[in-house]
Amino acid sequence: ALHWIVAAAMRSPNGYKSGRPSAAGYGYGTGVGQGHSEAGAYGSAAGQVFEQVADQLCRELVGQLSREHSYQITSAQDRIARFRTELERAARLMQGCLQREQQLHSMMGQLEDSYQAATSMYGDMEGQIQGAASAYREHDAHRRELDSAVQSTQQELNRIRQILASPVLPPPEGTPQLRVSTPRR
Repeated sequence: ALHWIVAAAMRSPNGYKSGRPSAAGYGYGTGVGQGHSEAGAYGSAAGQVFEQVADQLCRELVGQLSREHSYQITSAQDRIARFRTELERAARLMQGCLQREQQLHSMMGQLEDSYQAATSMYGDMEGQIQGAASAYREHDAHRRELDSAVQSTQQELNRIRQILASPVLPPPEGTPQLRVSTPRR
């Protein structure tokens, strides 16, 4: 690219001819085209030297640019490869997280179902417990009634025993029909 610029400058209308400025351009004496053959020969040799140096500098510059370009491309490819490796690792981590999240979501659903079933069962059991408590209260009331009946029966039995424990009085003497014969044992 620099070689092209130098060659274009040598052909430009601002006074460059054969690599040497003209009098009109910079005031370095007479240039080519003013009738001095010595200046033309000098300009031709100097132009060749300039062209050779410029050509060598252009090759060096292009070589350096080419090496820098290769380095930058290689460096960019290495960075891209590292970024891709990191992205693959991130994708694997995200996949693992997604699977765990799905498992947790499933477990939460199962826990909610279990909670609802337990709550429903608890409600049923509470109803059964309330029914059992009501039945127990009824049974207790009935038991108390039976206790009352048992106590009444016990009292009556005690009274009967008291009666039987007292001796039998013989009937008054003028009433033979009331006489009871006692069985013999």
